[in-house]
Amino acid sequence: MDSFQLKKKSLRLTPLEHQLARTLRQLDVAGQPLLVAVSGGVDSVALLSALARLRPLLKNEIAVVHIHHGRTGNPSQSRFRDRASRHVQKLAIKLGVPYFVEEYKGKAALKSEADLRTFRQKALAQTQQTWHHGALIVTAHHRDDLLETHLLRLLRGTGIRGVSGMTPLSPLHANKKIRLLKPLLEIGRAQLLHYAKALKLKWVEDPSNENIEPQRNWLRQVWLPMLAKKWPGAEGSLLRSLQLIISEVRPTMKRRAQLVSHVFSDQTETQSQQSPVRSGARSAVHSAVYSSPGLSRQKFLALSRDEKTSVLAEYLLHIGCDDFSRGQLTEIVRQLDNRRGEFTFVAARNFWRVSKTLITASERLS
Repeated sequence: MDSFQLKKKSLRLTPLEHQLARTLRQLDVAGQPLLVAVSGGVDSVALLSALARLRPLLKNEIAVVHIHHGRTGNPSQSRFRDRASRHVQKLAIKLGVPYFVEEYKGKAALKSEADLRTFRQKALAQTQQTWHHGALIVTAHHRDDLLETHLLRLLRGTGIRGVSGMTPLSPLHANKKIRLLKPLLEIGRAQLLHYAKALKLKWVEDPSNENIEPQRNWLRQVWLPMLAKKWPGAEGSLLRSLQLIISEVRPTMKRRAQLVSHVFSDQTETQSQQSPVRSGARSAVHSAVYSSPGLSRQKFLALSRDEKTSVLAEYLLHIGCDDFSRGQLTEIVRQLDNRRGEFTFVAARNFWRVSKTLITASERLS
């Protein structure tokens, strides 16, 4: 029997729906239009179904967007993408909500995770503008995804700024005016699967998830299950420990993020001197290097190796690039650490241009 009933103006909700409703209210987004990104997998299907069932309570207008990553050299993967697109369309029709599909039409197939993510971001921004300019884009990232992201960034050596990972509400990289909502970060994959089975929902399985060559898939399919078997409850403890560390250093991270945004703004030098984010010797070092739209080459070369690495990490984050490793930062420092005249190079998926006075980077798809 369906556990969601309208009875005397009160809704009977499942535990997951209660938790989701509470999260939406805490984030103050109840009643706002929601553009839900649905891949067709169990996580996003469960999220869409829960949001649809909460409409009488929260009054959110809902639309669905599906991102089709286009043709691929793998026939089974291409068939899956078509099947997923059809499945999501049927689900949207069944729920009576608007449906949008954004399909990649480029000649060269999207291969890397970074390329796929860049296409998704741009497609989501475009669909939001088409449907409702004030809509939040909602994704089904959950607690397990959050832990995987933390671990991957730790392994890549991105430092505590990179480890900070996901937040429930943040700007969309492709358009900072659009907000991205991730309301499931306190809900685990097992809870979503239990919810989907209890409601007899239908979803499609991506065959590429079974390939353990990608680092995230290996963590998900091999390492984390082994950890859970050897040490029950370790995943939750590890995530809580990482979140505690992040919360302790977040004030410092926020000040440094404000510093970067402030220095690259068009404010006057007088305003800059009044800004509280310039306090501290380290902040002063960083602010002296930033020279909109890039970095002062002369001042960058005068820094220590650790300071160069830190400045580059902040600069990449500022231009919207958060998928880089410590090794890539080291390589960029090596490339920049010379007295040649003008030159260019590619690193961390960015095209770097070095003049006599300025260092700049712009995103470049591989």
